[in-house]
Amino acid sequence: MLHRTLLVMQVFVLYALSGCVRGYDPHLTERPIPSELRANADAEGDIEPLKVDATVGITRAADATEVRAVSIAEVVKTAMDQPTSVLEAAARLEAASGRVQTNDGKLLPGLSVDYRVRYLDGREVGSLGVVADVNFARFEPTAAFFYRNNPGAAGTGSRAERRFADAAGYDLREAQRQAMLQGALSYQDIALTRASMAIAAQLVRDARRFYEIANARAVAEVASGADVARAEAALAQARRVEIQARAFWKAASIRLAQLLRWDLGEMLTTEDVEIGLQPVIDDASEANLTGEAGRARPDVQAAQKRAEGGTLRAKQGWWDLLGPEIDTSIGGRFVGRQMSSLGTTLVGYAFIGLSFDFEKGGRIRTAKANAKALQVRAEATSEQAAADIQTAMVSVEAAREAIPAAQAEVAAADRSYAIELARFDAGTGSGLEVIQSQNMKARARLSFIEQVLRFNAAQIELAAAIGHLTPELFAP
Repeated sequence: MLHRTLLVMQVFVLYALSGCVRGYDPHLTERPIPSELRANADAEGDIEPLKVDATVGITRAADATEVRAVSIAEVVKTAMDQPTSVLEAAARLEAASGRVQTNDGKLLPGLSVDYRVRYLDGREVGSLGVVADVNFARFEPTAAFFYRNNPGAAGTGSRAERRFADAAGYDLREAQRQAMLQGALSYQDIALTRASMAIAAQLVRDARRFYEIANARAVAEVASGADVARAEAALAQARRVEIQARAFWKAASIRLAQLLRWDLGEMLTTEDVEIGLQPVIDDASEANLTGEAGRARPDVQAAQKRAEGGTLRAKQGWWDLLGPEIDTSIGGRFVGRQMSSLGTTLVGYAFIGLSFDFEKGGRIRTAKANAKALQVRAEATSEQAAADIQTAMVSVEAAREAIPAAQAEVAAADRSYAIELARFDAGTGSGLEVIQSQNMKARARLSFIEQVLRFNAAQIELAAAIGHLTPELFAP
């Protein structure tokens, strides 16, 4: 998500700023600043320009919309229990726990209770004499314990369901890991868009200063009207960039609020007053992130538990086919008209046998194939975790190495802009060169901030890749 936003912001700024150098009517002499261009962020009061220097120190902007400052620690902590994906995973864990309870119940005997009332005559009780036509009433309340099960299949099935329930628990942790990763990267998106707003606001101020110089020189008839036209166009373009940067910020805020199920109408901004390097992993050397590192990830653990559960399911099929099935019952009942005058009659039976069903062979074959597929998936997940770690390490190193070059670019662009503006003010430079150096300054600042945030994002992705992304990593 961060990389996509970085690309969109960079492409937009490069496109918008490149439009500032197009030609305009050279015969214009003096033009006042249009009213719509005067209504910049300072006049509107909805966004106060952020202060961005070479060290990327940023002061939060004030906005007329209700703005809520959040920390990355708050975002990551909320992502552990509020996103929809986490709630769904918690519900699936509850369902898996219910299946475990169901299978455990199959291992226990059952209790049956019934009450029978029968009306008979003497013939039905075996008498053909004087009581042949006498009616009898029989009341037979009965209570019995029974056990009808294949204990080997039931026990193995219960163990399999426990493995799948364990996998559901790791699925919940994986949903939390993904939500925390998405929330942390969305936080970086907001930091980038707020910095872009600051750069755009600075661009507006620079464009206005250039316009004022060009206009003053045109009034003094020491410069052509073309410079005034270019300055006016540059100011309009800078204002458009500023508006678009604000729109990007609001979109990023809505995405994060939607993920965390917060109020979508409340704009979010970063609590940190400065954008700087945020080391997440103390020692990200290859020696410390190989071997067992990826096995701590919940998706790897979940895949392993499912593979174990699949193997037990295949064993359950063999028990179901060849294991003895027990069918027993023991209980007692009362017989007669008046229960108080009769003793208890115990009735019971026991049966142990084998039953064969041809369809069970097909179920065993299916279970074995499913177990093999789950084992392959577990191996692939482990390999993917190792690849994610290596990729994240490469990204961290690349981002770290790019920061000094980007910082040097900012310093060079600032010097170039100051020189070109001074030359134009002295009448020895052109307005086109001022605009080009102004755009180069803005691009350099955005590139530097992008590299810093890219390093922070790479660190977060590395922590997620090794399964150590927790709110404690971002605690102040």
